[in-house]
Amino acid sequence: MTVERETRILVALDCSEQAQAMARYLGEVLAGSKAKVVLFHVLSKLPDSYYDISDLPTFQSKIREIAAWDWGEANKAHLSLEKARNAMVEAGLPAEAVTIDIHDRAEGVARDILKECQKGYTAVAIGRRGESKIKDALLGSTANKLVSGLHHLPVWVVGSKPDSKGFVVGIDGSEGSLRAVEHLGAMIGHQKDAKVKLVNVVRRLSIQADLAAPGIPSQEVEEAWEKAAQTAAGSNLDKAEKILVQAGMDNARIDCKVITGALSRAESLVEEATQAGFGTLVMGRRGLTKIEAFIMGRVTSKLLSQAKDKAVWIVH
Repeated sequence: MTVERETRILVALDCSEQAQAMARYLGEVLAGSKAKVVLFHVLSKLPDSYYDISDLPTFQSKIREIAAWDWGEANKAHLSLEKARNAMVEAGLPAEAVTIDIHDRAEGVARDILKECQKGYTAVAIGRRGESKIKDALLGSTANKLVSGLHHLPVWVVGSKPDSKGFVVGIDGSEGSLRAVEHLGAMIGHQKDAKVKLVNVVRRLSIQADLAAPGIPSQEVEEAWEKAAQTAAGSNLDKAEKILVQAGMDNARIDCKVITGALSRAESLVEEATQAGFGTLVMGRRGLTKIEAFIMGRVTSKLLSQAKDKAVWIVH
């Protein structure tokens, strides 16, 4: 008898408006599921050493001011996470399924979250940007560390206020892309209004093989390559569609598409999601080649840099 594993999502939140938008998005994605959600906040307080020197006459006048700052930060965190919890409950998650964990900073925000991730979670969700505008110009400092450091869990990087009902999945025939489909099916298979586009992007052979010489490959070879790639893509898409159907999705809500002659897979996937009005891109962390598998696939890295207003799910 197979024991069904509990779905537990760790949601790393700060006190930013982006965090509230992420909570609403996640509540809508997980509504109706049996998922348990932990809203996790790393509270940065002044170190105990500040209070150890409180006997100094010059410091005594500042004790109340510092204590008030500490209390204010803790109170702000509690209010922010309660607001996020309420947003998730309003979206459809049972109140008992969402818990709050405010954790006093120990080793650093990113390191403390990474340590928490070792406690049997199904996935971890993080915001693209936090409260620091300087650090978060491209991808937040904490988010960047988590994406780079997490290799055993799917990571959901959420930006802006993405639509929660439309998903574009990049399919390339690799085990990673099929695991990404399995993960998506497990998360949204119960939804009746979700839509999924399975997209296989076929780049030109000249780009695929990094050939820059004029006329190489020939038009005939390029066409033969495209035809063979389309055949392989159809098989890959069929496998992915079957995975979603087995997870409970209706065939009518799944669309399969092959894009040929593309210059960039990442740009093609982002454009496809934008045109469809879909807010989530799902990718395997690693692609078909071992070079792309170093740290993170190149396509996935480009997606993170280009899909700033969407959610990007990176599946190990």
